[in-house]
Amino acid sequence: MPKFAVDSHCGKVRKLNEDSFEAAPEIGLWLVADGVGGHDCGEVASELTRRTIAASYRGGSDLVAAVEEAHLAVCEAIANNKGGVNMASTVVALALQGCDFQIAWVGDSRAYLWNGALRLLTRDHSVVEEMVSRGEISREEGASHPSRHIITRCIGMVSKAPVEVSSLAGTLADDESLILCSDGLNDSVSSQAISAIMASAAGADRRVAELIAAALEGGGRDNITVAVIDGGASRGADRQAALPTSSRRASLWGRLLSLFR
Repeated sequence: MPKFAVDSHCGKVRKLNEDSFEAAPEIGLWLVADGVGGHDCGEVASELTRRTIAASYRGGSDLVAAVEEAHLAVCEAIANNKGGVNMASTVVALALQGCDFQIAWVGDSRAYLWNGALRLLTRDHSVVEEMVSRGEISREEGASHPSRHIITRCIGMVSKAPVEVSSLAGTLADDESLILCSDGLNDSVSSQAISAIMASAAGADRRVAELIAAALEGGGRDNITVAVIDGGASRGADRQAALPTSSRRASLWGRLLSLFR
């Protein structure tokens, strides 16, 4: 099984932790979902996002399709009065099979690659990221911009129209690690500080603990969820070998209906 660690903290300001996470090394799946703050039932949206993606991926869907199903599930929950009318979530999900990985995301939850240097793999779906891309502000200015928390894509909230899921693929070398996080980490801890912790801390458990501690020391203004997944001997599982034939044939509607029982 892959070597990994994941943890979540409410932070110092919010009374409710609206983040959710999944760690399923037996099928090579990890994800972090962040309920959109300031809207009804963000914790319901993030938990439903987590459950739907995990069930869909276990049932044989590819990662992007699983995220798309999560959007449908949250929209259906809203329509059926099973949550707030504007509930929504971000998500970043990782599928690791052998040394090959795929990352899919919606919103501003992030994935980083660590290989002695820190590299941001995902691109935030946010107003500020679009401003940076257009050259209107620098990335440094974006870090403190008043609109930095306004996202342009999310799971749920808007409509049943298909959500646009971003994805990328790569390979994880023996000496590399992947980091998944909600914005409670990168809002309070600079990339330089994240890199320094990854360089100095030994093992995924210690790295996760120190990253969350750094976010709390930086103010802990939001919920903080961090997952670290190591390469090397920790290879991802063979998902198909882990899935029973009946699970691979499970229908989309059967999986979605089970979420509301």
